Amino acid sequence: GELWRHSVVSMLCAELTPKFCRVPVPPAVSTAALLHDIGKLVMARFLDADILNLLGEAQKEGGLTPMQAETQILGVNHGELGGLIARHWNLPDGIIKGITYHHNPEQDSDPISDAVHLADTAAKHIEAKLAGKKESSTVHKDAAERLSFNMEDFDKLCSEAAAAFAKVGPLLGAS
Repeated sequence: GELWRHSVVSMLCAELTPKFCRVPVPPAVSTAALLHDIGKLVMARFLDADILNLLGEAQKEGGLTPMQAETQILGVNHGELGGLIARHWNLPDGIIKGITYHHNPEQDSDPISDAVHLADTAAKHIEAKLAGKKESSTVHKDAAERLSFNMEDFDKLCSEAAAAFAKVGPLLGAS
C-alpha cells in the first residue's frame, strides 16, 4: 500500500505544481507522477528474494542509497527501468522522461521531469510528516529554477496536496 499511497500523493502534488510555477507545466506531469515508480513495482514483483536482499544489504551495510544500490547491483535504477516500461507501452516521450529522470532531472531538463521530481520530493515530505518522521530529500535547485518555482512555496504546495490527499486518498484506497 505504501507505493500506491506515494503514487497518489505524488500525482496530487503534480496536479498542484502549475499553480506554484511561473512557467507552463504540461498536463502530462500528473500521469508521469502517478507512474513514476512503476520500476519499483516491477522490481518487487520480478526480482527474486536473494537479489532484493542484496539490494537491502547494499543500503544497510554498504551505505548506498536505494538508487546507488539498484545501479550497482542491477545496472539500472527503478526510474530507468520505469522509463523502459513506459516506452514499451508507447507512452508519450514527456511521460517517459518524467518517469526516467524523476530522481535526476539535471540529466534531462524537461519541464515534466522537473515537475515529477518536485512532486516526488513533496510527496516524500508529506508522507514523512504524516508518519511523524523527518524527510531529508530536497528539490534539485536547477529543476526549481527551470520551473520558476519559489522554494518558499514548498511548504504551501505540501500543505495543499496533503489536504487534497485527505479528501481523495480514502476514495482511491490509498489512505
